[in-house]
Amino acid sequence: MSIISSLSAAQIGALTTTQIQSLKAADWQSLTTTQATGLQTNQIQVISPSVIVALSSAVINSLSTSQIDAFTTAEVAALTNGQLGALTTDELQSLSTAQVSALSIAQLTNLTTAQVQAGLSTTQIAALSATDVANLTSAQIRALTTDQLQNLSTADVAALKATQLAALTTGQVQGGLSTTQIAALSAAQVSGLSNAQIQSLTTDQVQSLTTADVAALKATQISALTTDQLQSLSTAQVAKLSATQVGSLTTAQVQAGLSTTQIAALNATQVSGLTSAQVRALTTDQVQSLTTADVAALNATQISALTTAQVQAGLSTTQIAALSATQVSGLSNAQIQSLTTDQVQSLTTADVAALKATQVSALTTDQLQGLSTSQLSHLSAAQIGSLTTAQVQAGLSTTQIAALNATQVGGLTSAQVQALTTDQLLNLSTADVAALNATQISALTTAQVQAGLSTTQAAALSATQVSGLSSAQIQALTTDQVQHLTTADIAALKVGQLTALTTDQLQTLSTAQVTGLSATQIGSLTTAQVHAGFSTTQIAALNATQVGGLTTAQIQSLTTDQVQSLTTADVAGLKATQVSALTTDQLQSLSTAQVAKLSAAQVGSLTTAQVQAGLSTTQIAALNATQVSGLTSAQVRALTTDQVQSLSTADVAALTAAQLAALTTGQVQGGLSTTQIAALSAAQVSGLSNAQIQSLTTDQ
Repeated sequence: MSIISSLSAAQIGALTTTQIQSLKAADWQSLTTTQATGLQTNQIQVISPSVIVALSSAVINSLSTSQIDAFTTAEVAALTNGQLGALTTDELQSLSTAQVSALSIAQLTNLTTAQVQAGLSTTQIAALSATDVANLTSAQIRALTTDQLQNLSTADVAALKATQLAALTTGQVQGGLSTTQIAALSAAQVSGLSNAQIQSLTTDQVQSLTTADVAALKATQISALTTDQLQSLSTAQVAKLSATQVGSLTTAQVQAGLSTTQIAALNATQVSGLTSAQVRALTTDQVQSLTTADVAALNATQISALTTAQVQAGLSTTQIAALSATQVSGLSNAQIQSLTTDQVQSLTTADVAALKATQVSALTTDQLQGLSTSQLSHLSAAQIGSLTTAQVQAGLSTTQIAALNATQVGGLTSAQVQALTTDQLLNLSTADVAALNATQISALTTAQVQAGLSTTQAAALSATQVSGLSSAQIQALTTDQVQHLTTADIAALKVGQLTALTTDQLQTLSTAQVTGLSATQIGSLTTAQVHAGFSTTQIAALNATQVGGLTTAQIQSLTTDQVQSLTTADVAGLKATQVSALTTDQLQSLSTAQVAKLSAAQVGSLTTAQVQAGLSTTQIAALNATQVSGLTSAQVRALTTDQVQSLSTADVAALTAAQLAALTTGQVQGGLSTTQIAALSAAQVSGLSNAQIQSLTTDQ
């Protein structure tokens, strides 16, 4: 039996501290709850820690808060789990921070969740060491109130294990962790939070995450963020997201969760992590906020994901200019067509040069007209050739046409050439015109030839190009255009082209152009062209070879004025067939100088009708002895008496015996003057026939 079992509470309270210290474990074990009420605080303070463990749980439970407060830290540290479990919430709350700090990890972890939640004050919680906190059970962690959580130090929070963090409810996370505590979490701790815990974070808490924390977020955590949370991220936090993290965002998060400022903070690597669906989800304002470096980092798949609305309203001219040639060539036809004229103008020359044929043919007329001459100059012949006729006709201004180089013009198809307006044609440079190939030349309509080619352009045509013109195109040339053809061009004209020339066109030919015609070309002209198309000046410009190329029909078609304009060299070059083709009017129109240049053979080729009716007495008188000697007997017999009389004495003296024998008695009697008779030699007179002698007059 214990020595104190019979003592009352008052008697217990009257014991000296020495007497208290002498009590054994068995004595304390027998202490009742009633007796315990008599214990004084000074008595409690001297109980040996080794025997305090003998106090029953009921006694511990019955102690007042002041009695509990009197426990030394050593006594507190000696309490058993059972004794601790018997402490009421009031008793626990009465513990000083020093007493709480004296609790071992084993003692702390054996506190019930009810004791933790209701028995530990915020001050006591704040007194726990990081080690203490790190050893709390998941159940105890979950039992903490938001106020208790807020009183954990940053060191305590940083010491929380993954299992402890996982035990936190979304309410505890949202209401219990301050922004300072959130900032104290390590990257590993943050990455261990559940998606629900992540979603429970307030925007202030999200903003307090370190950049390292943000960088550590898992893809599933990223995709769990609300749009408000995303919008609260600072640009520094956004900048720490990896391409994989960015790529894990949902399209709804991208569209509604990222501000234009945040989009602008993304680097090229992050932007490259965007999926096609994310790119398509961007608003036009978000697209506009991408940096030029970001835009330049977009891959082909991302570029193709852009909607026409994003391209048109989202990409600035500066961003368009930042696109690489490869990116531009990857745009779809629909995307190309959606570009504004300002955007088109912002394309670099390298971008323009990289456009595919299908992209070029997709350009609208307004877009084409928006191209600068510098941009246009970088289009290849193949690209130019891919334009539709509508694009060529309505999409290219005269200034742009003028900027095309010869190689580009050479790329135009026949259909494109035909689609050119006269104003567009007029703006082709002479080098461009000179570069047109035979197929392109033949594609020109007569209207284009007539109104679309300036005289300067006509002059730039090569002989090969001119020779490729059709008869209809030749006829369509204005007289001014014809005058500007080079002599080489004229010399290259084919028979069909020459015969197509109108009389007006022929009359405009310069003497230099006329002299450039070959005899064959001259001979191919119709009689109507020769008759009405050549002026006397042009006829006079013909050389003997050209005149020699005239057919007998052409000779006969010459007017008397044209005949008179023939040079004496031309006349001397006439063939016998040409001479014999001359009409009497043409013969009569010959000047004495022209007649004087006829050879004896030419004179001899005249028909008797030509001699008799075509040669005037003046012309006969102009004949020299050699020419007269070329007259045949038939020609001599065909001479009228007046023609005979007009022969000079030298001509008469040159008559051969055969020619004299051919004279009729009428020609002798009425044609030969006494002077001419006197000029006859004795041999000529002796050769006269008896009839001719008898026909002589007495004066003869």
